[in-house]
Amino acid sequence: MRHDSRTALLCHEYLHKTYASDRFDLSEVKEPDLVLEKYKELGRAHEIKVLEFLKSLQLRIEDLHSVTDWRDREIATARLLLSDEIDIILGASIGEICELEIARLRGTSGRR
Repeated sequence: MRHDSRTALLCHEYLHKTYASDRFDLSEVKEPDLVLEKYKELGRAHEIKVLEFLKSLQLRIEDLHSVTDWRDREIATARLLLSDEIDIILGASIGEICELEIARLRGTSGRR
């Protein structure tokens, strides 16, 4: 089984919940934590301010958040990474498919 960057970020959850799922009782739904909800709200507000600031700098920004299929997002990320027309990619996804697409676009095999 090959692990990409997504798995590496979440490997502890991915591996345990995949191979030892009986150890996790997910049937009990807990009440939302108000402190965590406030942190999420503050984080979203900060993100909006940062994006507004970046847009004010007249940077060439491409937003991939609307691309819902992760494979399509990785392919779009690869194409944008090789483009000289983009300064910042929002919502980029770099994994195995992205790496293979970069190799294909550059005319290399992509295998090490």
